[in-house]
Amino acid sequence: MAMEGIGKGRAPGPAVQDVLRGDAIAPPEVLLKEHPPGFVDNREISADRYLSQEWHDLEVEHVWRKVWQMACRLEELPNVGDHVVYEIATESVIVVRTGEGPHEIRAYINSCLHRGTQLRTTSGNVQRFRCPFHGFTWDLKGELVDIPNSWDFPDIKPDEFCLPTAQIAFWGGFVFINFDEQCESFESYIEVLDDEFRDFPLDERWKAAHVEKIMPCNWKLALEAFIESYHIGVTHPQTAAYVADANTQYDIFPGSRHVN
Repeated sequence: MAMEGIGKGRAPGPAVQDVLRGDAIAPPEVLLKEHPPGFVDNREISADRYLSQEWHDLEVEHVWRKVWQMACRLEELPNVGDHVVYEIATESVIVVRTGEGPHEIRAYINSCLHRGTQLRTTSGNVQRFRCPFHGFTWDLKGELVDIPNSWDFPDIKPDEFCLPTAQIAFWGGFVFINFDEQCESFESYIEVLDDEFRDFPLDERWKAAHVEKIMPCNWKLALEAFIESYHIGVTHPQTAAYVADANTQYDIFPGSRHVN
């Protein structure tokens, strides 16, 4: 339980809004908001949330199989057949451009309907998805187009053997997917972010480089290291002149599940 008074103060000196108001170029109004004023919570949490298999399994079931998550950028799929393999925990999808329209993109579950082999292990460009195990093949529309020795499979009806899809949505040039057929709408899930990012035309941005490093840790450990500035003074002291813990704001939007 939180102890009375602990964590309720703030660093002395200017707030982040005070620093921004001193800029020669006026910042977007949204950056001058404070979300929220004051302290949120400082209760202790168990290390099990980062270490236990039980917690991991709960996160897979109730988070990664249920929430909207960013899979790629639209500019990664410029041509028909371009695809990105997105994987999280035990789940994998192929996000592929199926036509010339800006949003003619689908997200197929990355598993052959015959024996479950992954159809694609890397991103790239194909015109068909051919299973590397037995050769079952689907076109970009997800329709079954070939079964080797098809006479051995009289019960398979091609029109009932299409690749299953994940839910898909587009926002700010990002492609989002959701594995849950009964998921809430993306518009409901995104809540306040449309308004918070209105001054930042994310759909006009593009990915110039991709850097990836696989860390042997629970996802929260890596994520939390990138969203807190408490470590800057020790780990990155060279940046303290312009990014420091005392003048960094954490946005926890009132009535929302989102944190920035």
